[in-house]
Amino acid sequence: MCFEQFSGLEITALRRVVIWVIDPDEDTTSVWASSVSDQPGVHVAVPMRENAKVREIAERWLAHEDRFSVFIEGRAMKDFVTHMVKYGWRYPAGESPTDHMVMNFASYNHGVMSAITYEPIADEDFDILARFAKVFAQTYTRFLDLQKAEAQAREAQIEAALERVRSKAMSMHNSDDISDATAIVFR
Repeated sequence: MCFEQFSGLEITALRRVVIWVIDPDEDTTSVWASSVSDQPGVHVAVPMRENAKVREIAERWLAHEDRFSVFIEGRAMKDFVTHMVKYGWRYPAGESPTDHMVMNFASYNHGVMSAITYEPIADEDFDILARFAKVFAQTYTRFLDLQKAEAQAREAQIEAALERVRSKAMSMHNSDDISDATAIVFR
């Protein structure tokens, strides 16, 4: 889906669109990708520090670089692909690794969005990528807010149930009242 939206914008030699969610506290990066093929997208979680290129991407994001490109070829390309495949990356049917690629990044508050090409992209294309990253940041922030609200609602339900049990237990006067208190637990 993401790739379809990008491909209509005529970014030169676009091969793949990738969203990276970087979690420095956990030292991991969640990577979602869509590509030129009709195959479903790919999601993998990879450690940030095990591969030089993944580490470079994370470090440049941590350094607050708004836009940057990472060129990969030769041994570094092979190491990067091997690292990603180790954690579940797969190429869609009909695609295979190339001998080089350029990952063009636009940062957002939780990571980076990347347009994978064979050559660096033009400034105008970087502007488009940055706009997509900004919209994704808003959407992802909303998603995290909803997750937090759901967790808080669940915690409130648990606290209310505990309070009902506490209240009933505090009102017990003899051992016959235990059955009333236990009945509250199963409501």
